[in-house]
Amino acid sequence: MRRCRSQRSDGLALLVLLVGLAWPSLAVAETWHVPDDFASVHDALSHAARCDVVLVGPGTWQTSVTVPEGVRLVADGDPDEVILDGGEPDDEGAYVGQVVILTNGATVEGFTLRRANEAVSMTGLWSEVRGNIIEEVGVGVAAYGSEGWIVGNRIEGAWDRAIYSNGSQLWIDDNEIVGGELGIDIVDGAGRILRTQVRETSRGLSFRDSYIEVTLSTLEDNETGALLNRGEVVVQASTFVSNLVGVYLIDSPAYVLDNYFEDSGYAILSDFSSATIVANEIHTSDYVGISEGLGSESQVSNNLLVDNAVGIDLQLADSHVHNNDFFGGLKGLVISGGGARAINNLFEGVAEVAFEGIDVDDLLAGFNLFWSNTVDTAGAVTDGSELYIDPLYDDDYQPDQNSPVINFGNPSINYNDPDGSRSNVGRTGGPLRDDAYIVEPPSPVTVDDQPSYSMDEATEMVIFVEGIHMSNDDPVRFRWDVDPNDGFEFCDSFTSAITFAPEDDGLYTLQLRATDVLDNEVIQTVDVEVYNTPPSIDWRFLGAPLYEGGELVVWADAWDAASADTVTIWIDFEGDGVFEIENHDTDVDGPVVTTWPLEQSGDWMSTLEARDDDGGVTQVGEELYVENLPPFLVEEPPETIQLGLELGWVVATGDPSPLDVVTVSVEEAPGDMRISGETLRWTPTEEGVFTYTLVLRDQDGGRTDSRHSIEVLPLGSLACNCSVYEGGRSAAQRSWLWACLALLMAQGLTRRRTPGRLG
Repeated sequence: MRRCRSQRSDGLALLVLLVGLAWPSLAVAETWHVPDDFASVHDALSHAARCDVVLVGPGTWQTSVTVPEGVRLVADGDPDEVILDGGEPDDEGAYVGQVVILTNGATVEGFTLRRANEAVSMTGLWSEVRGNIIEEVGVGVAAYGSEGWIVGNRIEGAWDRAIYSNGSQLWIDDNEIVGGELGIDIVDGAGRILRTQVRETSRGLSFRDSYIEVTLSTLEDNETGALLNRGEVVVQASTFVSNLVGVYLIDSPAYVLDNYFEDSGYAILSDFSSATIVANEIHTSDYVGISEGLGSESQVSNNLLVDNAVGIDLQLADSHVHNNDFFGGLKGLVISGGGARAINNLFEGVAEVAFEGIDVDDLLAGFNLFWSNTVDTAGAVTDGSELYIDPLYDDDYQPDQNSPVINFGNPSINYNDPDGSRSNVGRTGGPLRDDAYIVEPPSPVTVDDQPSYSMDEATEMVIFVEGIHMSNDDPVRFRWDVDPNDGFEFCDSFTSAITFAPEDDGLYTLQLRATDVLDNEVIQTVDVEVYNTPPSIDWRFLGAPLYEGGELVVWADAWDAASADTVTIWIDFEGDGVFEIENHDTDVDGPVVTTWPLEQSGDWMSTLEARDDDGGVTQVGEELYVENLPPFLVEEPPETIQLGLELGWVVATGDPSPLDVVTVSVEEAPGDMRISGETLRWTPTEEGVFTYTLVLRDQDGGRTDSRHSIEVLPLGSLACNCSVYEGGRSAAQRSWLWACLALLMAQGLTRRRTPGRLG
């Protein structure tokens, strides 16, 4: 049996609006109260569905819970009134793993969270930790491969990290972190830190291989304010006060812009870095304002350095120091070795040495201005282009309009001011003069019209929102609605993407809602055309080898990838276009299990079809070879006949196929033995044993050669073999039968007259 398969789909049988998907129909979002509706936080969350709110009343609730997708867990009271407590440590001093685990779109808000290895674990996309007090924990908030917003929390005394992010994108806004080992530790992550205070830690911020912006934040009384290692980081418009090290750069290309440093040991410390350090104010550093070590080649420009022990110290560094202002302090700029450049800088009121060079054979210096320093230069740090004159700066360290610094800088176009004019000396000149943090006023989020998509039913497609526009880097919340009829609005996904898995063909319209932090929102639609896919079929034809007159055992099953489709099976056994089985519903009746009689031999293609209710058809074929069987005699011919009588035996034949027609001939026969119609005829003319062959043939080539013998006996030598004449199929046969009976009667009468027999 050879199989073949073909598939076809008539495409979209019907374009419909979204009426049903793989997502369950859910009730309208609910608000559940603990303890009024449920006795425990765990029970309430176990019952909650997407977009539900679980409100927890005042009290201390010992718990460790997972917040389901899209559910908000909210304190019904102030944080110090509603406490989620992981409980006492075990006998070995180990705390529970987490107090709260957040999944996609989940929120925990307004609690005191305490006593756990991790107060909150963010494991999903776009989850939120808002307005909580977190204490007595190893890690305040941990994010693993997730995305979300950590906003308005106070985290105190975390013995490991206040916030830990690994492979996540986070918006960390308006938080207060006090004490502990590490404030915010981000590895291989992205996001921003905005208006966040970190105080009294060993290390306030620690970034490795990350893409982070730190803006308008305060780092105070930390051993190290921020450690930046690789990645692309911007630290801007932030305040660093009383840190041993404000910003420590290790192998970092960071951009340190427009920050304020005060009372540091080292405001900025750099090793092996190529950072851009621009437009910062650095005051009263105990050791060095900006220290560049071996392997560093940062661009240091447009900074204001006031009353630092040493303003800038380069040790074997190749840094480019230009357009900076040095006021007061013990030393302004110290360069030891390396291939540094010092151009267009201003030094005023330095107590010891304004510009000192040590082993500076490769130094390039010029167009620097010196005024009122104890010693202007020491070492070979001049080239004759210097200016020694009062810069005419005011109390805010700004030059007045007649200041000699204006247009006195290096005439190279590489140092020109942004307007193309010759550079000023000091921080009011040079190509980076205008670099500063600029506050981007918030404006409503906008989203472009979304593209259309096409796909097959019962497959999956991840659809991402495109064309999001914000005036700043504020986060945008996304919510999707794939079924407007389920009474469950915008609760199908909580990220910038949705996995769409339609269970039927049609034209679907998905809705996306984007909301910014000011609650401005925009709604866009995404059209998806879903094509019908043909069903699948599996089948077995059993019983080979096949013979006519036998039967075929048939098993067939069909199904559709789209569970919404109804599938039926159709079978044309004989390949003649007539379906012997029609509309067999596999959902109702299960697989086809039946037998089919094989009435004829031959070679043909049976056809099986699986049809769905949307016009999809899958057709398969099974080539059948049914072997022909030869015809046969229903009964054996007579074995004797008396001389002089005529043989008139009707040849009764059969065939395994009820459709076959059997013909009979006689071969290798005596004399005038012949087949007449359906009768074997012969009148013997002598006694003896004679042989002949009956040949049976059907129209399909089947043949049976049946060899027989018949003995011719003397007339009257035995009783009439009536079987020779049975059937009575003609008048001649009936006459012959009556003659035989008459002979028998005559023989009987003769015997009765024999005296010996009478006795």
